[in-house]
Amino acid sequence: MSTLKGPANPAEQSPRHLRSALGTINYIINGVHTPDEPADVVRELSVLLTAEQRARVYVALATRAAADPSSAVRRCHAHAPAEPDLNLLARRKRWRHDIAALRPTAVSIDHRAFLTGFLADEATADREWRLFAEMMASSCPTWTTWDTIVLGTSYARAHIDDVERILPGVPASDWLDQQTG
Repeated sequence: MSTLKGPANPAEQSPRHLRSALGTINYIINGVHTPDEPADVVRELSVLLTAEQRARVYVALATRAAADPSSAVRRCHAHAPAEPDLNLLARRKRWRHDIAALRPTAVSIDHRAFLTGFLADEATADREWRLFAEMMASSCPTWTTWDTIVLGTSYARAHIDDVERILPGVPASDWLDQQTG
């Protein structure tokens, strides 16, 4: 699955990758996710579940590894909230409207100038997106967590040159060999 999903970087995807076929929004938000290695599974379960929930998952994995997970997936999907619009361009259009609708007494002239300037100048977005998000969250009642997520995943740098990963990527063949060895 890790190989089939394709790289997270849209520029490195080909039409044979699932991420390409399903449409990638940006480096972080894309149509397919699967852990690449066992350390990813442990980390993601730790983020998503409490210690008690993780213990139940580990027991279920150990005792029912061969069970068909389809019904559990269908139950989870049935209770999932509707997917928000994750399109940055559509959100930027809404943000412009929201800024224009702010009452003059709600924000200072400098505050409004920064917000409108941010949306007018793509070059500053990668440097100033956090400040923009903070200012929008504090002054715009329609700003949501999803706005921050779309903004941050669009402008935050996923990889920084000369910074070594804490856990280097390990090909699936390496950890599969360890399981059978």
